[in-house]
Formats: sequence, C-alpha cells, structure tokens
Amino acid sequence: MLRDLHRFWPPRRLGSLAGGGRAPGFPRAPATPDTAILLFAGHSMDQTPWGGVTSDGQHGGILYSDWPGPTLSDFVSFGSAQQVWELNGNLRNSPYDVVIASEVTLDFVNGYPALDSSSAANTMQHLGWYAAQAARRDAELVMLMPWSGPVTGDLDANGARFFEGIRRWLIEHYGRPVWIIPAGPFVAACRAAGYSDGDIYTDGLHLRQQFARGVSYLTYSFLTQQRCPFVRPGDEAVDQIAWDILTNWECAGMGGTITIPVPPYADPLPNPRPWSALTLDTAPGALSALTLSNVTDSALSASTTNAGRRVVSWPVSWPEGTVVTFDLTNSHTFYARLDDDDGLNNPGTVEFQSGGFPPGTDVAVSHTVTATGAARGFFGFLMVTGSASFSISNFRVRLP
Repeated sequence: MLRDLHRFWPPRRLGSLAGGGRAPGFPRAPATPDTAILLFAGHSMDQTPWGGVTSDGQHGGILYSDWPGPTLSDFVSFGSAQQVWELNGNLRNSPYDVVIASEVTLDFVNGYPALDSSSAANTMQHLGWYAAQAARRDAELVMLMPWSGPVTGDLDANGARFFEGIRRWLIEHYGRPVWIIPAGPFVAACRAAGYSDGDIYTDGLHLRQQFARGVSYLTYSFLTQQRCPFVRPGDEAVDQIAWDILTNWECAGMGGTITIPVPPYADPLPNPRPWSALTLDTAPGALSALTLSNVTDSALSASTTNAGRRVVSWPVSWPEGTVVTFDLTNSHTFYARLDDDDGLNNPGTVEFQSGGFPPGTDVAVSHTVTATGAARGFFGFLMVTGSASFSISNFRVRLP
C-alpha cells in the first residue's frame, strides 16, 4: 500500500535528502502521556482529530470526548496561522502541554506558496511565535499536515514540501524539535487502499466520520506512540493505515525512514522577530512596594503597599520608533515611563502621558519611542498612592 503512495509524491528513505537541510534522524521523545492538555489551534482540518463543535459545525473526530486529558480549541474557519494567533485565545493565554497547529491555503490550483516567498515568511514568523509560546510552557509544538481532496486536486506533494520546509526552518531558528502529524499521507493512503472519494469525503475536502475518526486515531497514536484504545467497530482497517503511516514516515518521529525532500531555497526570514521585545514575566530590574500577580508574558496585575516607592522597572535598549502598547485598568493615577534610573526618578523622565493616566478601565495605551526616549535605559510602571492597584493586558513592544 505504501508503495502506491509514490503517485502522490516521491518520498525518499532517510539519508537521501536533496537540499533544504537534513531531517533529524532521532525519534520523537518522550511520548505524550494521555493525561496531557492538548490545544488544537487552526482551521477545520486541524480541528478534525479533536472533533468538537465549532462555529461551522462538528468536524467528525473524537478526541474531544475520548482523549483522557483536557482538550482546548482555537478555531478560525479557513484560518491562517496569523488569524489564529490574532484570536489572542488559548494559544497565548492558557496552559497546555501540546499545541497542534497548521496552515491553510485557499489556492486550490497552486497550493501552498514557495518557501522563499513573503507568504511563507509570514507563516514562519507566526508559527515561530507559536513555538515560543509553547517553549514558555515547556510544551511542544507539532504541526498537522492537511490532505488533498477532489475540490483541491492533487496538492499532496506541494503540501508535504511546504510543511517539511516549515518544520526544518522552525528547528533551525528555534532550536527545539518539531514533528508533523502526517494527515496528508494518511488520507492519501486511504485513497490508495481502495476507498472511494465518496467514501472518504463529505464535500470534496472535509472527511466523513469514519475517516475523521481515523485522523483522531492517527493523532492519538502520534502523541502516545501507542495503538489507539478506542477504535470504533468497523474502523480497524483505517486505524491500521494510520499506524502504518506513523511508523513509516520520518516526520512523525516514530522511527520511520520515508522522508520528504525539500529543494534548496533562500530563507525569506533569516532573522525572525520576537512577538514582543519585552515580556512582563521577565525578572524586573527593580521592584519596590508593589505586589505582582497574574503575571504572563503580556499581562500582570499589581497592588501597592503603603511604604516605599511603588515601582517596577526593567532595563531596556529600544531604538527610536519602537512602539509600546497595552491595555490599562487602574484605580489611581498611574505612570508609564522611560527613565535614566531603575526607580523612574526625575530628572530624565520620559512620560507616556504627561501627568500620568487617571483612573480608568481597559484604556488603550500606545507610545512611540522618540530619540529622547531611546536614550533612556529603563522602562517601567509607577504609582504614588497607597492602597492602589493596576492591571496590564495585551502588552507588546514592537521594534521598528
């Protein structure tokens, strides 16, 4: 059966890669325990193994009910990695152990873009931010490779090269293993095994429930490296196809030797940017008379004590044109400053707003660093009143 897949793309055995770097030759380890928190962050194909109800219906899979651990979903219909990131949902705000991500193409003629294109660079940048979010949680980023269907025509080779190329780029730039759930090869194998398109697809793209469940079996076994214990009666052959794919394709990390060649290309994003040049969970350079809580990379809350200078600050080196944005809720007058010293004392103070910010709720703050501000070495928050509080959310520092 696997030999029949050569009509979909020319897979190669490990050691015969042509260009684009060498795929890692080690198995994915350790396996994911079935108590782990899973996040499915992507379009409908990415949601298929999860299978819960989203805004455009139920996607057929069963991990939402049968995975023993908790499951989460960030969903955008036909959504790109960028659109899912911009949800500012579970990916950026919730705990999880594995995030299962993907990318979409709406070009059913040409498929995914060339790896040296600006579109690919956009995918690289956003999935790089996914990888950084996962790393902050000591979690794992994996990608789900979509499948072709009658609506798309034969895009299997195109999609395989794109996802394998993105995978290698992420490994190179973020230094952590990235593996692929080979849903594309799985569906291709089902077609090659003799199942008709009418058997497999509901609309020429999405899967009928037996094969959507098959993607659930594929995902369960990919994660745990064990046979799926909740295969439905009548699905045994589909589950076997899933297992065969996982144990034969290198990208799944289960010891397979079939690899996907990636031709050489010019890296369109050799220097990916961090989402924010400062994260609020960075250890402060100075903290006085404030109690911090609910601290994440982009949020924190603080309450004052009744003694001392009520300040939190960080050393920074931001060029002119850097943009600092956040949402502010504060009970008393609040100051955001760039300054020459970590206590945010005058002289040398650059105020984000002259006289400070009066009490308010969810006030959108935006400040562009001037040449004067760029000469300052500290950034932080200050309150001058006891028994006061403030909270910051959606904090981001964008370099020019």
